[in-house]
Amino acid sequence: MTKETTQQKPSLYSLLSADLPEEAVERAKKEITRKGYDTTGYQYQYIVNRLNDVMGVFGWSYEYSIVKEFKGAFPNGTQFYDVTVEVKIILTENETTISRVCIGGHRSVTYADALKGSITNGFKKTAAFFGVGKKAYEGTIDDDYRAPSSNDIQYSSINNVEQGREASTSQICPICQIAHNGRYPKCLECWKKTKQSTDNQKAPDTRNTDPFNWNGGGISDNTKKTTTTDTPIEEIPF
Repeated sequence: MTKETTQQKPSLYSLLSADLPEEAVERAKKEITRKGYDTTGYQYQYIVNRLNDVMGVFGWSYEYSIVKEFKGAFPNGTQFYDVTVEVKIILTENETTISRVCIGGHRSVTYADALKGSITNGFKKTAAFFGVGKKAYEGTIDDDYRAPSSNDIQYSSINNVEQGREASTSQICPICQIAHNGRYPKCLECWKKTKQSTDNQKAPDTRNTDPFNWNGGGISDNTKKTTTTDTPIEEIPF
C-alpha cells in the first residue's frame, strides 16, 4: 500500500471552509456602518480568492438579479438608493454542478454604490453556504465575540415598553447619523443634549417658592403673576 492511498483526500467543503487569513478580516465601527453596533466580517476579494484557489477560475461563476430597488430620503433630507438583489453562485467539479442562492441588500447615496454593496452583501452570504467565510456568520472570527445587544443600539427599547409605545421603523438621527427606533428623527441622546441646551438658555425662574411668604393672608403678588401662566409640557420623544 503506497503512501498516497493511505492519505485521505481533503473534501471540497473542508478546502472551501478553511480559515481565511487574518488580513482578510474587516472590522467597522458603528459610526461607519450606522447600524448602532460594531461589525466584523471578511473582505469580498478574499472570498473570491478562496473560490479561485479551490475551484479554479473556470470552476465557478456567479450571477445576480435585482429583486427590488427604490429611492428615498433620510430624515435629514439626504436622498438615498436602496437595492436588494438575489445572488447565485455556481460550482462545477467533475462535470457536476451545484448552486446556492441568497439575498443581499444595501443603501447608499449613489445608485452605483447601492448596487455594488447589495451584490457584495449577497455574494458573501451565498459563499457562506459553501463554507467560505462562514465564521463571519457563526460569530467565531474573534474568540471574545458576543452578539450585538440592545445596549449597543443608540436607543432604549425598554423606555418604549415602559411608556406603552411601540417602536417605530428604524431611522437615522439627523445629528449623530446613528440608527435608532425612536418615534422622532432625533435619537434619545441628541434629544437630551438639545433640550439641555435649550433649558440653559431659558430665563431664570423668578417665582416665589417660599410657602411662608404671605401677603395679607394670600400668596404674594409675584407668585400670583407667574403661576397663572401655563407652561406646556414637552413630550419625551421615546
